[in-house]
Amino acid sequence: MRAGRLGFALCLALLIAVLAAPIAQAAEVFFPSASPPATQISRDFSLKEAARRGIVKLTPKGGIEGDQVAVELQHRKVSGPVTITIHVEFTVKPRLDIYRRDEGPRALPDSEKATQDELNRGKYRTQTGDPITFKVDYKYRNPDDTPRYNHHQILIVDPYIDLDQPDPKYRSSVDEVGVPNEDGAAKSGTFNSLSFSKPGVLAHELLHLAGLPDRYHDVYRVKGKDYPLPDSDEELNKAQLTEFARQHRPPLPPPPAGKVRSKNLPGVKGCDIMGTGVHKDCRRLDKRDLKILNTSAGVQVIANPGDLLLNKNTSNQNYGVGLRTTVFAGPGSTTVARGISVYCLDHGRTIPLEGGFDVLGPASEVPGYEAVGKLLALSGTLQPDLDNTPTGMQAAVWNTTDAAPLATSGYADEARALMAQAGVAEDSVPGGLTDMNDPNAGSEDTAAVGTDAVVESLPSADTKVPPSATLQDTRLYPSTLRAARRVYADLLVSVIGEADRVSMTVQRKKGRRWRKLRALPGRKVKPGPNVFSLKLGRLGAGKYRLALTATRLRLKQSTVRVGFTVR
Repeated sequence: MRAGRLGFALCLALLIAVLAAPIAQAAEVFFPSASPPATQISRDFSLKEAARRGIVKLTPKGGIEGDQVAVELQHRKVSGPVTITIHVEFTVKPRLDIYRRDEGPRALPDSEKATQDELNRGKYRTQTGDPITFKVDYKYRNPDDTPRYNHHQILIVDPYIDLDQPDPKYRSSVDEVGVPNEDGAAKSGTFNSLSFSKPGVLAHELLHLAGLPDRYHDVYRVKGKDYPLPDSDEELNKAQLTEFARQHRPPLPPPPAGKVRSKNLPGVKGCDIMGTGVHKDCRRLDKRDLKILNTSAGVQVIANPGDLLLNKNTSNQNYGVGLRTTVFAGPGSTTVARGISVYCLDHGRTIPLEGGFDVLGPASEVPGYEAVGKLLALSGTLQPDLDNTPTGMQAAVWNTTDAAPLATSGYADEARALMAQAGVAEDSVPGGLTDMNDPNAGSEDTAAVGTDAVVESLPSADTKVPPSATLQDTRLYPSTLRAARRVYADLLVSVIGEADRVSMTVQRKKGRRWRKLRALPGRKVKPGPNVFSLKLGRLGAGKYRLALTATRLRLKQSTVRVGFTVR
């Protein structure tokens, strides 16, 4: 979307920033990739909530501590808040001197907050009332540094110094509409630095990265009639418009007889932020785009340090989670994660080799297990990865759960130091804690259980895998054609999601029925608006329609029909 005109006093140095050194954070593991996708749309649940909804299954891997629990997360149709997270990394052209590049470390975080606030100001909800929340993650990269993985890459362009010819109307754009929830699907683009003072424009561009196309299109208007222009990141200059007019069928008069204007697609409301409403105070997301975002949501489950897992076999060990682990599954998919890092809670029980677990929840909320919760929380801050647990932590846990002497562990000094750091006294539970048994032991499914030995569950319904693409906002220019031996028209069709081709069939109305007249050559398509010049052939007076079918890898995704009249 083109940026608005602002004063030259705004300089690039006040719009970009090198973020301050990141605050140290506890280790975390993300599945199925090593990092979240560039755009992630998800419903987020704790491990216990996921078990309550029946979307997660936990099984043992045959060990005492570390990566010893396998996770299977299955996406199902569940209710819950939707979170849309967009990771963006900005950079500038290398020719800017170091001083200009690194000046103004305050601006980018401020812009991040302004854009996030803009996206959330509509207080959006799904059709079933679940809140939709946007999270924006801005980072800055020096031009010579390697781009961060799974971050959309945006080049900031100062329209006064970065272009061969200064152009404050230079259009901010992304090269492709984003694909949510896909590893390695980061997109690129260029933003006019002047647009950083316009949160609505930045929100519009970030919504492209979230998978939404433009709801407007540029047209060439001649004598009150509109002819769709091919998509372009920049406004066409006079020479380009003249060439377009000359090559159009039939040829059109060149400028200044025709002028360019932006026009909303069919059915798009005036305040739609993906249309021309981006520049209006009433701008907001339309309900159909909210539906697209909602149906794109996967499920994300977070196992936090302190979560307690009960073994279905009472003779086998229970576990406590010691490392934050996030598992994500996109719509209609299942993720089998490598595992969750745990500690054994039962010194005298057998190592589990088969069966499964249920989820009791945070140790801090289980009477008697508060000290265990402190040790597991400490592990979450110290443990670097799934496999390498802090030396002595298992001994410290056993001392608390089973009164096992630290001296017999071989790591007494390390365990004692960890207990002191966690604020847990050595030998504080004489005789150990009461064994926890699983009230859901008779079921193969992973469930949530309460401290009162009650199985907690919520009904869930499986959902079919939705189509990966739909066709919307279709229009034929003009909608009324003149009967002739050679009839030409321009087709505008907007693709939502992933499709690689659209087939076209001309149909004519005979009485109350539609009959196939001829098939037109198929065309390759991309996400967003697509413009095609069509040769419809010889058509007599009557009512017609185009049947359009989008496919991906030859699989049918969506069909729409566009009516027109020949006189």
